[in-house]
Amino acid sequence: MADFFNRIDRFLPVTTGRSRPLAGINTKAETPRADSFTTLDFAYSKKAFTVSGDSTMNSRGVIKSASLTFRGFDLTLEEVDRIVGVTATQSGLRDNPVKQGVTTLLKRSFACYEVNFIDGCRLDEMIPKLLEYLGGAIHLRDAKDKIRPEFLEINLVLPVKGSVEQEGGYLPPRILAEIALLDATLSFSFL
Repeated sequence: MADFFNRIDRFLPVTTGRSRPLAGINTKAETPRADSFTTLDFAYSKKAFTVSGDSTMNSRGVIKSASLTFRGFDLTLEEVDRIVGVTATQSGLRDNPVKQGVTTLLKRSFACYEVNFIDGCRLDEMIPKLLEYLGGAIHLRDAKDKIRPEFLEINLVLPVKGSVEQEGGYLPPRILAEIALLDATLSFSFL
């Protein structure tokens, strides 16, 4: 884990209340001052990430993020979280309402693990940071074997519409190999 912080600290100049800068990721529900970077923090207990402040959003309020979702499994959500080692940011069980107050039922159980990024994070950094947060590709492959989902998907949300800088980037062969190891689909949401 320390190597993970050393590699990404140089890309993300965000500091926390801790003694060292961390990775542009937040688990605290703080309200940042308008004259500072967003205060972000990494949960050593591996809880889900959340975003604090506006520096991670574009002018339309869209947050750059990456998520990994297990869909269509028979385990309980607690069992899935225990196997993955992280609490899902969004989840639902088959035959339960899509959301409270709605009569539509979910056709598949799902557990989504999402990481939000600051605008300066490059496309080729997003998937490795997501996988590292979730324990790495090998751990996720083993988790997938235990959870046995119908499918696994990785989604990248890239806020490009109306931005001064259009998203560009690449995914090196190493990242594509990790996605193939997981037998996951890869989708892009250009918002």
